[in-house]
Amino acid sequence: MHLTKSSLNLSVIVIYIFITSCSTKIYENFEDPILVENLFEVNDSIVRKDPVSLLIQPSPINKFIGYPLGLAINNLASKNPDEKFDEWLKKNNRESRLNKLISQKQIAQLKRYNKSFNNFLKELGQEPVTLSDINYNDNIRRLKQFYNNIGYFDSEISYNTTIDNNQAKVKYRVKTNDRYLLDSITVNIQSKDLDYLYKANIRNSILNKGEYFSINKLLLERDRIFSLFKNNGIYNFQQRSISYNVLIDSTGVVKKIPIIINISNPNMSESYKIKRIDQINLYIESLDELSNIESYTDSINYNGVNIFSKGNLKYSPKSITEPIFFKKGDNYSEENKILTSRYFSNLGNFKYPRIIMEEKNDSLVSSIYLLPRNRFSLGFDLDFTHSNIEDFGISFGTNLNIRNIFRGVENLSINLKNSIGASRDIGIPDDSFFNLFELGGNINLRIPRAVLPLNTNKIIKKNMNPSTNIILGSTVQKNIGLDKQYYSGIYEVNWNPSLLSKINFKLLDFEYVNNQNISNYFNVYRNSYDKLNYISSLYNIDRSLVDNNGDLTIPRGSDLFINQVLNNQTSLNPNNVFYKDVNSILERKERLTENNLIIGSSITINRNTQENFLDEDFSQLRIKLEMVGNIFNELLRGNNLNSNGKVEISNILPSQYTKAEINYIKHLLLNKGDIIAIRVFSGIAIPYGNSNYIPFTRSYYAGGSNDNRAWKAYKLGPGSSNNINDFNEANFKIAFNLEYRSKINGKLNGAFFVDVGNIWNLNDNVDDSSMTFDSFSDLGELAIGSGFGLRYDLNFFVLRLDTGFKTYNPVREKSERWFNDITLRKAVFNIGINYPF
Repeated sequence: MHLTKSSLNLSVIVIYIFITSCSTKIYENFEDPILVENLFEVNDSIVRKDPVSLLIQPSPINKFIGYPLGLAINNLASKNPDEKFDEWLKKNNRESRLNKLISQKQIAQLKRYNKSFNNFLKELGQEPVTLSDINYNDNIRRLKQFYNNIGYFDSEISYNTTIDNNQAKVKYRVKTNDRYLLDSITVNIQSKDLDYLYKANIRNSILNKGEYFSINKLLLERDRIFSLFKNNGIYNFQQRSISYNVLIDSTGVVKKIPIIINISNPNMSESYKIKRIDQINLYIESLDELSNIESYTDSINYNGVNIFSKGNLKYSPKSITEPIFFKKGDNYSEENKILTSRYFSNLGNFKYPRIIMEEKNDSLVSSIYLLPRNRFSLGFDLDFTHSNIEDFGISFGTNLNIRNIFRGVENLSINLKNSIGASRDIGIPDDSFFNLFELGGNINLRIPRAVLPLNTNKIIKKNMNPSTNIILGSTVQKNIGLDKQYYSGIYEVNWNPSLLSKINFKLLDFEYVNNQNISNYFNVYRNSYDKLNYISSLYNIDRSLVDNNGDLTIPRGSDLFINQVLNNQTSLNPNNVFYKDVNSILERKERLTENNLIIGSSITINRNTQENFLDEDFSQLRIKLEMVGNIFNELLRGNNLNSNGKVEISNILPSQYTKAEINYIKHLLLNKGDIIAIRVFSGIAIPYGNSNYIPFTRSYYAGGSNDNRAWKAYKLGPGSSNNINDFNEANFKIAFNLEYRSKINGKLNGAFFVDVGNIWNLNDNVDDSSMTFDSFSDLGELAIGSGFGLRYDLNFFVLRLDTGFKTYNPVREKSERWFNDITLRKAVFNIGINYPF
């Protein structure tokens, strides 16, 4: 069906009118008017996104596409489900008829099911909010207090209510009047040491004469003073020692407010004083029989730290003192104490450490108590699986952790996973039931410091929580795909330059893929085979290439038919579309069956402003740069060149390319609790030198539950091509996602989304213009998917169901790309865990 622009607009108008009319009827079912909107007017202007509107309670009912879905669900529930069930049971002699089919016990169970479902509807739906639920005076009081807190002490607040079709709207009017300013700032400090510290850092004060008054500024200045003292020797300073006198003119004539800051001593007989750390003691407990004794049997002094242990010290002195961020003679610092505790915790060798500061002759003694975790820990897991490859599978895994393996608080983790499976469709005759096999494992050594060839202590400081990971892994498959053998090695360093940012530097990223069963290619990639088989049915004249059903045999028939086509031994010629398809199938086969050797380095920078899991107003930025094959290929170039002048080792061409990615996510929290989530992604990988294309494992794909949801994974692109392959991939990708998330009620949420994006081949060995990015005009091949989804919050994760429609499909002719695939039959349903971004 072809939709014109005018018919589409008409459809939208009809749908909107239908939803609006249904919405109006719901409100008519209630006796009292239903609160549908709180309006907020400040100085005669309506404000939509002011956070202060959240102070107005209760919130109006939620709407989804302008429809009160939560209220409608609530209406389905009965106030007296048991009475309703009894009425239903007695109607039309239903109870006697049911007694002939089921027992009384089963009827009672139906009644309980009915009540449980009714309670579920009540929980899922939303209770109506009526005008009688509103306490206007409380709302005005909260608003008045808010404006007082930001300096509008003469504000005037009123409200009025309008009712239409039993829908109530309440408008709160605010007239702020003049805002008060800060006048003189006076400080009274009883302690000489505090007075010295305050005056030495007064340039950092948040309170300045002539600026607007704000309670928040007073709180920030209090926090600044508290941190200043706690991090400069005043270990016992208490926040309650800071108080303010805010001298507001009660007549309202003078609009300037003098501020007095009072900083008192802890009591009448004691004054706050700067304390230095005179002694550092480190106590290491024991998990064996020595743990019951009170005395420590071994001691050593290392760089001013007294180390005591029960039994022989099992850690090198350097590794056990490195996490301490203060030293003998330093002024006490709360920040350094927290950094020390965090560093010891991140080591993974000890349970949460205790750090105690005790006064001794005007100085401090620091005692650090560490309780080691068990040196060895062993875990197991068992999984049962089913997929499009396996009819039935069993996987068994084990994990062994060894702590402090080299006496330097390093952690060694050994993981093994073995799986067997059954499949009836892998092209193997006389196979047993369990005919799939996979064995994988990896070894990970974590070192709690940055270990690099150059000294990076000035760049990667220990307060950045650096760590080095050395990871070796391998996977071997049998009768799975192409029986891939996979080997990997990673040498990486991670650190946090700030609370918001993380950096991952992979000095060495090694990957070797060896395909053992290339002859099984067309058994695995059925789309390619089906396309080739169809072309063969039209143009193949060599009957020895097919079986009794006329299908190309695998692998002989398929491979020979490709050779015949490309050697002009059939009626196909290079200008024919089918000839190009065969050539594309061959290129695809060579790419996916070729063994890969990837050796490179990369750096990834992440910045995340999200404070915690519940924070929904944040941004995330990830930038990655990867360089593969440059140094390695140059080192081997001398004696390992093939006839084409490329580096070759054991018939393998080591990959060489440069890859760059940027990924930006932004969440905007609206005043009603709704969220607008945005993601922008772009990535490109350019092969050169030793490579004509990017290895499959490092390329891009489009579609899927976390990408463009109107297409299945790997089914979008490249460009405007019609995905003839099973797994479509390319080396250039652009993606943009926009999602509006709205609360329906309780744990149920809804969303509308628009996904834009595609992949292309750029500067590689693909020549098909429909798959390549040749100019900016190819941006017209950006696919657009739109749809809606439901999310149900199960506390520990979110269950997600999205329905995507192909709004703009670049596969179609240009005149037919818009809105021709928006049907339920062509919709793509995605089930996912948690949010896509």
